[in-house]
Amino acid sequence: MQIIDYVIVIGTLPFIWYWARQGVTRKNTTLHIVLYGFFLHFILSIVRWQLTPWYIALVLVAVIEIVARARLTPPNKRLVNVVYGLTALSVVAMIALPVYPMPQASGPFAIGTYSQIINNPERTEQYGSRQGESRAFKVQYWYPAETTQGAEQTKWIADGVPVTRSLTRDWSLPFFLLDHITSYESSAYLNAPPTNDVKPLPIAIISHGWSSTRTLHTDLAEELASQGYFVIGMEHTYGSLATVLGDEEEDIQYLFREALPPRAQTPNYLEFANLLVETYASDIIAAIDVLEGLNQAPGAFNQRLDLTSIHVIGHSTGGGAAVKAAMDDERITSVVGMDAWVEPLTQADLNAGLTTRALYLRSNGWETGENNEFLYQLLQTSTNATPLYQIDGTTHYDFAMVYMYSPLTRAIGITGTIDASYVNQMLETIVLEFLTTSEPYQIDSNEWPEVRIIPVA
Repeated sequence: MQIIDYVIVIGTLPFIWYWARQGVTRKNTTLHIVLYGFFLHFILSIVRWQLTPWYIALVLVAVIEIVARARLTPPNKRLVNVVYGLTALSVVAMIALPVYPMPQASGPFAIGTYSQIINNPERTEQYGSRQGESRAFKVQYWYPAETTQGAEQTKWIADGVPVTRSLTRDWSLPFFLLDHITSYESSAYLNAPPTNDVKPLPIAIISHGWSSTRTLHTDLAEELASQGYFVIGMEHTYGSLATVLGDEEEDIQYLFREALPPRAQTPNYLEFANLLVETYASDIIAAIDVLEGLNQAPGAFNQRLDLTSIHVIGHSTGGGAAVKAAMDDERITSVVGMDAWVEPLTQADLNAGLTTRALYLRSNGWETGENNEFLYQLLQTSTNATPLYQIDGTTHYDFAMVYMYSPLTRAIGITGTIDASYVNQMLETIVLEFLTTSEPYQIDSNEWPEVRIIPVA
């Protein structure tokens, strides 16, 4: 939450207290100060739902004063206590759900961005209301920009409320609880002209997990773009919280729960899981096809993309998809799996292993579970992988921007015990080092003591 919010809201409390004590026979300068604070907030800050109780409190102050003057009686004490309670509620909401500053990219380049709907007529949609139609999904591009002058700064949650409300519905929370994060501004600028640097841009594709969204990897995408990468954030329709495929309400495709039913209630669970990972992987391959066309077409990126340097970074289901896509498409030159869910891969794939260069990072939260047996098998049969690294003190959600929702995510164990900004810096550094070196890569445990090698033999 912006400091101005705290200053104005908390600053009104002593004036409300003094106003309640002085009665109606004296000049109510303090009341005027309270109401001036109300209008000052509207001028200097952004209206947020966390402050709604405070807004109601100030309206109630005005009503109490009008009634007290009409009756020539002191302000009603019970109503004044309600005013205090409402203001305190706003303060609690501001602390529990603050407005965080977005992580800043550290590279030398400014960042441009735009989005695209990819319609893949060669594939039939397996899920949701579009079942039987051609498969369609969304991507967002981030790239190094020459200048951002005259370009519009974009929001972190580019698709707005449909995404945040799908998340709160998925977590069984009040629908409005995360609406404030739609106001967060990213470091990217819409359609900013790409850098004039003559070197072709290496490509990084980021694939999100089940019931996630591309925006939860914006920090990594923007960091890579600022370092000179052309980055594609996948939005896997029906695996994402919300995929906005058009301007109408019916164009918003929400998470399709039936795509991955509960394991305990589904005897053929891994068949569902395999289809989901295969769908994600096919989306990644289709996106690479689009990049080849983009590199050949007239426009800002004509002959600007390095199609010999394509890296796929995946989290959870997206990590399993990154592995599968690399098995099926030799254009992919390296893979980074963050808690990569490889359990759904077929035994044939696991036995064949992966020849593509790969880095696997595991959270402390995934130290146990069904996936490890299959991950170990993949590592044993693969020929070009680093050791398996575990980051102690982390959970599965630390590989995404869940930390931006609330400091409570750490308190209730959704995210781990390590500071979020530190984890963010660690992941960005490790991924960038891995992508930019052709030598056998090893994480420096002196620099990152929370990272340790896990034996898989």
